[in-house]
Amino acid sequence: DMVRQLARRIVVDHTNANAELLPLIRGRGIAVSPSLHPEHQATEQRLAQLVGRQFDIAFLEHMIGDHAKSVAMFERASATATDPVVRSWAARQLPALRQHQAMALNLHSQLDGTGVYPSASPLLPLR
Repeated sequence: DMVRQLARRIVVDHTNANAELLPLIRGRGIAVSPSLHPEHQATEQRLAQLVGRQFDIAFLEHMIGDHAKSVAMFERASATATDPVVRSWAARQLPALRQHQAMALNLHSQLDGTGVYPSASPLLPLR
């Protein structure tokens, strides 16, 4: 149930971020592909074959890694993007990305029990 809650939260937050981003990039003439990147398609197919605890742990591991990459990318963009609007948008997304990652780390630690992804902060409440 907690993994589902996290997934719903991630979907809502990322949908809102994308809704904010689309007009920003379209106004700058940047095209957006409507299809998933092949890497994400492969992840989706792999996860679709899993159920229960195996799915939860694999999903959380993916969210942890994916959000680590996103946080690093958004930190760079918020510090170095030449467009101040893009820089500001990236900075506004960082707290949610960090929170998603922390929540995934905590849930993984609770479900897996190996301590592979320990987290210093307690599980953050879902909205």
